[in-house]
Amino acid sequence: MNQNFKKLQNRISSFCKDRDWDQFHSPKNLAHIIPYKGSSTNHIQNGILLRADIHTLFDLDLLRIDENYLIHIDKSIDDIEYRKFDGKYLRLPSDVEFYPSKDALKKRFEQMIR
Repeated sequence: MNQNFKKLQNRISSFCKDRDWDQFHSPKNLAHIIPYKGSSTNHIQNGILLRADIHTLFDLDLLRIDENYLIHIDKSIDDIEYRKFDGKYLRLPSDVEFYPSKDALKKRFEQMIR
């Protein structure tokens, strides 16, 4: 396992224990922002740690995250368990080195609204 990924997992896990944030993030489930296409897309800034079901919504483009880290839940999702995240900001790691790429988020977000 990549040492940066393991380091990020540990930081997020510690962060989640101090807050009630396990409901969205998971230190065990990394979602690619830009779909995996080999080593060029397999880096820490192209990933977001998400709970498994949230990861699925993200992959299905029913949950979007813009370049400002704002979460958007598709209007077709009416379950309050997911709606409560709409309009909230993604919690970011304390180390800027591990922030998800704003460029990748913007690219994915813009592709989904077309």
